[in-house]
Amino acid sequence: MDKQIGIIGVGNMGKMLIQTFITQNRLNASQIWITNRSSNKAIAIQNIYPQVHWVQTVEEIGKHCDLIFLCAKPIQIIQIAKKIAPILNKNQIVISITSSISVTDLEAIVPAQTARIVPSILNQTQKGNSLFTFGNRCSTETKAELKKLFEQISIPLEVTDNKIRAASDLVSCGPAFIGRILEWMCEGAQQATPLSKEEAEKMITETIIGLGALLEKGDFTLPKLIEKVCVKGGITGEGLAVIDREIGQLFPHLFYVTEKKFQLDKTEIKNLLTYK
Repeated sequence: MDKQIGIIGVGNMGKMLIQTFITQNRLNASQIWITNRSSNKAIAIQNIYPQVHWVQTVEEIGKHCDLIFLCAKPIQIIQIAKKIAPILNKNQIVISITSSISVTDLEAIVPAQTARIVPSILNQTQKGNSLFTFGNRCSTETKAELKKLFEQISIPLEVTDNKIRAASDLVSCGPAFIGRILEWMCEGAQQATPLSKEEAEKMITETIIGLGALLEKGDFTLPKLIEKVCVKGGITGEGLAVIDREIGQLFPHLFYVTEKKFQLDKTEIKNLLTYK
């Protein structure tokens, strides 16, 4: 991609995008411009990639960049978009990486083309999805360019507004949710067996890597995999019965809670958009 790329906010996801684009040869470091409220994080990025341009204000990103990623909390994204809006034109592209900010929200503020792209930490390994929603002003050429940028580090997937929250729970939040459950499994092994937590972590890590590879081959669905491992009347079945009994309503509740937070964010965003 022969464009100047702005990253506003170099926290976890902003930093991940920079590192992934550069290490996977999607962008040259000299194409990337960054700014951040905390100069320490920006300096840390520039120490690793000296050719990255570090500027002090979001307005400078708006002046220099063709494609601008807004990598901040939802409320901050609205505030940033309002700051850079007077500088932007219809040929530039503004991208939110959070599910709470819709392309409609961005189009109400900026004159540029807009998109929402929710990445995953798994994209660092060229795995996982990236979730795409395009604004009405987004050209066919822009859509193709954005998908090409991400298809080398992920599997792009277009998602509508009514599915974005649940999709983000699975794709973007999912690694943290699954990681917590695996952490509990290792702690349980430590508490109930002679295994140390470190031994359990090594074993479960290899199990998950192997499970991913097995599912990637496409030979098993999740139900089929469970069926193959679970011998009738065996130990696995006893363990699954505990999971079914004690965790059965965990995930419906999880999706309910994340949706509730999502709607609270949307209400706050709506109030900010209404208040001029």
